[in-house]
Order: sequence, then structure tokens, then C-alpha cells
Amino acid sequence: MNFTRGELLSEAICFALGKCKIHGRKGVLTDSDRQEVAKTVIEYLRKHGDRWDLDAQVEVPIRPTWDWSPHGK
Repeated sequence: MNFTRGELLSEAICFALGKCKIHGRKGVLTDSDRQEVAKTVIEYLRKHGDRWDLDAQVEVPIRPTWDWSPHGK
């Protein structure tokens, strides 16, 4: 599957914010809140010089290439 670096970064930001709690407010960030934060970060990075080449296409394997088994088998 092909994604841009910006799309992958945005998904990673959303995932990282999944368990963040908001001070003074019950619960956690909603999915739309997380997406808005990720979108804002990507826009900020693009605005201040895209040295990360966020629009470059990268290929992401469907299956992970690492071994999840506890004993490495």
C-alpha cells in the first residue's frame, strides 16, 4: 500500500494521542479531536519548510516485517 509520509505521520500522531487525557475535562480526546491535532501538525510542518518531504510516496507492507512471537520463532 502506498501512502505519503504526511499521511503516515498523521496516523502515528492520532495513534499516539489515543490515550491522552485532557486536564479539566472528562474522558479522552475524541477521534475527531485527534485528527484535528494531526492535521494541524502536518499543516504547520508544511508551512515552515517541508524538509521531511511529507508528500513523498512511501510503500508500506501489508504485513509487518518483524517477528511478534515472544521467542523469536
